[in-house]
Amino acid sequence: MELLREAWETLVDREHGPFSFRLFVQPVMAIAIAFRSGRRDARDGRPPFLWHLLFSSRDRAHSIREVWGDVCTLFFVAAALDVAYQLVVTGWIHVIPMLLVATLLAVVPYAVARSVVNRLSRAYRKE
Repeated sequence: MELLREAWETLVDREHGPFSFRLFVQPVMAIAIAFRSGRRDARDGRPPFLWHLLFSSRDRAHSIREVWGDVCTLFFVAAALDVAYQLVVTGWIHVIPMLLVATLLAVVPYAVARSVVNRLSRAYRKE
């Protein structure tokens, strides 16, 4: 638990340090990719992504592979930039905070935005 608290504190401290641009750019890129995927889901008649991932066991593995294909590069860029940040600021690489930051900056915005875009696209098509 101490490790997660430390990871959270260092994440908050990163807002004004070097490489702070990534805290904005990476979620925006994830949302842009999710926009395309969410519209495709709506067009193909698939359920909203998060709902399907959390509550439907059918094709869950396929959904996870598809997401990984979409966010793989974003995740690794987020991880690499966090490693660079850590080396500049602390001189060390802390793996858990790096994984947490990469997930928060790439995977979470993607998953949420993909679901929202799917729902909005479906609602718009019905009208």
